[in-house]
Amino acid sequence: MGALVLGLAASFAVVSSPASTNVESDRGVLDLTRVRVSETPVKLQGDWEFYWKELLTPGDIHLRLAEGGNDPHRIRIPGSWRGVRPDGERLNGTGSATFRLAVEPGEQDRNARLALRMPTIFHA
Repeated sequence: MGALVLGLAASFAVVSSPASTNVESDRGVLDLTRVRVSETPVKLQGDWEFYWKELLTPGDIHLRLAEGGNDPHRIRIPGSWRGVRPDGERLNGTGSATFRLAVEPGEQDRNARLALRMPTIFHA
């Protein structure tokens, strides 16, 4: 029981850590023009583009946008697609999709060397 309480307390400390900036993407765009990412980490959270049952390259998406294709579906990240209705069908936990997030860095970070930190993923 003591280990469980200690584990919960440690996870709360990590989740509520003030070391990251609370910025969220909107309509698939993460605006970092007012954040110095090279000094303060940013979580890639918020509203992402979501292409159900499609494996798209960046070129495919740019071509679709240039041709005036349909507005992409959006999904909240972190989150699950379970229950989302992209084409009228209610999704369960099985399937595949392409997720897209456009990141707009600020001038102060345009030439900085940045990286992504990927935590362990236990299931996809």
